[in-house]
Amino acid sequence: MKAKGDELKKGRVNEYDLLRVTATILVVIGHSCYLVMGGVHYEVPADSSWVYDSNLFRIIRFLSGWVYGFHMPLFFLLSGAVYRLKEEDGLKRLACNKLKRLIIPYYLCGLLFMLPVKLMTGYYNADNYNEAVVKFLVGKGDGHLWFLPALFWCFIIFWCLHRLVGKRNIYPVLVLAALIQYFHGQLPFDFFLFKRGMGYLFWFVLGYWFDGVRKKLSEYSYYEYGVCKFLFLLEIMILDIKIDFLNDFFVIIICSYAVYLLCIILVKKYEELCERWGFRLLLRHSMHIYLFHDPLEYAVLLAAFSYGWLSSRLGCLAYMGMRIIGVIILSVVMGYIVDKLISKLLKIS
Repeated sequence: MKAKGDELKKGRVNEYDLLRVTATILVVIGHSCYLVMGGVHYEVPADSSWVYDSNLFRIIRFLSGWVYGFHMPLFFLLSGAVYRLKEEDGLKRLACNKLKRLIIPYYLCGLLFMLPVKLMTGYYNADNYNEAVVKFLVGKGDGHLWFLPALFWCFIIFWCLHRLVGKRNIYPVLVLAALIQYFHGQLPFDFFLFKRGMGYLFWFVLGYWFDGVRKKLSEYSYYEYGVCKFLFLLEIMILDIKIDFLNDFFVIIICSYAVYLLCIILVKKYEELCERWGFRLLLRHSMHIYLFHDPLEYAVLLAAFSYGWLSSRLGCLAYMGMRIIGVIILSVVMGYIVDKLISKLLKIS
């Protein structure tokens, strides 16, 4: 009999699905509070409503800063763990699959959506737009899509390392990945965000290792152990917020593991959570949310400061609601439209 929180179907794990949705929402929250957009620095107006400085907004701004401490390593950890569930045997097959799932979306979303939106919202102007496009094409531009090529390289290099040292023992690969990540800045070459990817290789491999041992961990079989572990880590995180005693490495480890524990606790407590329509919708469009949310943030910023939203209570609530909930909804709608268009194009072809 499978434990609660195990595979929903072959190749899927409920807590991983919940973690993917949670991590995606955390990324949106992390990007929801910045006010600098390219060469534009939005200043909060002097007549802004008291709501902007309310406890609710302070909590959201705190969460935004907290999330930035670990959200990208968490994505690489999760990617490595999920990869172990359905590992590719051949390098050619792996490369083709990841080109389709990572590199093609990088170019399509960047060229057809991210760059045009940034131009329309003032991030770029007519003088530097062509240069921005060229930099993007070779992986040297700015923007949130860097994650996709970086993750592509993690898949490829991990596959090579894993075969080089032997598939039976992951620990030498972990050591090699740690060394590569530590010295990635000294690599004598860089191509299409290769160095950026190597800066996260250890987290990817650690995620792969974690999936191999997760069923042996106490929280997998015993709900109460998971709760106790989560509360213990929560105390550590609160203490670190007060006295700042953890370095970046342990912040990533502790926060990422705490989020995982929270997910497995919820999956065990609410067995039907991952079957609900809303959750399945967010899971199905989690990639679309990641792809589309950041340019939409620029659009919300431009609208909010152009029309003085922050000067009223309702405007402040609309501003933050749009930067989190609104951006997610719009991304899902856009993802749905994209899926329908692709489906029709495939039928025609």
